[in-house]
Order: sequence, then C-alpha cells, then structure tokens
Amino acid sequence: AETQFKVLGSLDQDNLHIIQLEETTPPFPLLQPVPIVGLLPIQLNSPDTVLPILNIT
Repeated sequence: AETQFKVLGSLDQDNLHIIQLEETTPPFPLLQPVPIVGLLPIQLNSPDTVLPILNIT
C-alpha cells in the first residue's frame, strides 16, 4: 500500500536532524500491487542452510 506524508516542521542542529511528519491520504493511488509468482530457494554460507525468497516479476 502507498503512504504519503506532509512535512510539518524540521530542526537541524549539528549532527541532529529531526523532521516532523503527518501521514496524509493521497489524492490518487501511488503504487500498484506487485503480483507474487512463486518462491525461489537461496543458499547462505553453509551448504546445508537454504531459505526461500520471493520471486517477484
């Protein structure tokens, strides 16, 4: 889902940066959902460890 924010204020002091945000409703959809096709296995450092990842096309 999409999220849109409005900047209400900001503060910059040396290495501290603060931004105050308000979530707003977008006037139109910003993103279309991505279809999930299937799962692909991935292999980590150990040859015995295989985890599934999403294959998104």
